[in-house]
Amino acid sequence: MVENGAENSNNYIWHTTYADGAVSNGTVDLTAATKVTASIGEITMWGLSEDNCTATIPAAPKTKTGTDGQKNPVANQVIYAKNGIYLEVDGTKGNKGVPAAYEGDKLLGTGAADTQKLVFQVGTKTIGVSLGDTAMEKTVEAWIRKVRNAVAEKSVQGVSVEIKGNEMTVIGGLHYVGLTMPGETIKPAQQNTVATDLSIFLNELQKGYNDEGIAALKEIEFNGTTYTWQNESGTPPTNRFVSAAGNSIIKDVVDDSASALKGVGDSYTLTLKANGLIIKFTVKVDGRTTPHSVESLIKAVREEVQKQYKDNGTITYNGGNVIYASGGLDYAGGTFSKAEMTTGSSQSEENALDGTVAQDLSRFLKVMHQVYGAEKVKYGDTWYTWTANTSDKNPYLNNNESIIKAVVDAAKDNNNWTIDKDKETSKTSIKITVNGMEIEFQVTINGLVTVPVETDN
Repeated sequence: MVENGAENSNNYIWHTTYADGAVSNGTVDLTAATKVTASIGEITMWGLSEDNCTATIPAAPKTKTGTDGQKNPVANQVIYAKNGIYLEVDGTKGNKGVPAAYEGDKLLGTGAADTQKLVFQVGTKTIGVSLGDTAMEKTVEAWIRKVRNAVAEKSVQGVSVEIKGNEMTVIGGLHYVGLTMPGETIKPAQQNTVATDLSIFLNELQKGYNDEGIAALKEIEFNGTTYTWQNESGTPPTNRFVSAAGNSIIKDVVDDSASALKGVGDSYTLTLKANGLIIKFTVKVDGRTTPHSVESLIKAVREEVQKQYKDNGTITYNGGNVIYASGGLDYAGGTFSKAEMTTGSSQSEENALDGTVAQDLSRFLKVMHQVYGAEKVKYGDTWYTWTANTSDKNPYLNNNESIIKAVVDAAKDNNNWTIDKDKETSKTSIKITVNGMEIEFQVTINGLVTVPVETDN
């Protein structure tokens, strides 16, 4: 839209002559606008191609009066134009091209900028372009904050987020950029890295920001490549913005940042163009252990468990994703002969767990929620969700049945035990998954576990 009745059906150029290029909300659609100040020559025509550079510039509105105090500048013609249009100045048509950033006469580089003056050539004339002026920067900041607030709970935890102007800075440890810490052997799960955060962020960013007049994104630009939004049902988050070559923007960003993010103290800034606006996403690496990898998570949970409880069995952790637990037959649980284990009753289950490996596992899961905030844990093919009113020994439930009951029920199957009669040991494995991280409890019972045969009597 344009002001005071000036029309432009294509909405690719808007005309206004407020002092200093100021924009009042609702006057100009900032989502695709670049402020162009023509201080030399007169912009006579515009278009989306050189051959079609035939549209006339709308007439300037009359001087504003009233309480807003805005006045028309005398010397300069100020318009707002979508990036990449063709302009005709004094009869000479300008090429589309990419503007070059200058500081005085010094070329700083090409492409988008935040505060530097940009110029591009139109015949023998130059047109000054100002990106990232105060109005647009505030708009972008509001947009980023809205997006971050919407995705904070489902984003990677254990990082710090700062938003200033058109830049969001996220600070995390080595795990956040997919690296291991000294002594670790397993790389962090992608679900706990910046790649996942960026995927979540961009998927929400795509929706735009109607309150500020920002339309939903059809495409986004990174490093000179345009990525188009793919809205097919079931498309993974990392593949929503895809280039003509078939690469997701996430893959290309990960590849581009790999050489910059190698250790503590490193940083990387991703610059995106979205609807003509500039958005920066900066990652900084510090010495924190969060977000957790499977190894740092196990260490953190085990340290806290030992502060709060005394282990029932002998539990050791030597790195990797395996925790070793051992004990006598009582540790396996005389629970196998207790009928109340099959009732699903919370209280009877608690009583049956006392002193067993199942109780040690339950404590681990409870503390893991305290330390890590994991809302869901997978055992077998089933996901169990943390419920605030669960008992200490039943921390995660699925249809009111606890993960601990499922573990104990599995132990009643002979096929889940490896019996060594010569060594008189019985072994089983309990595997759980949390946020893409698999944790295994290898249980050794010093004795021969006999699974009772249930009868109808």
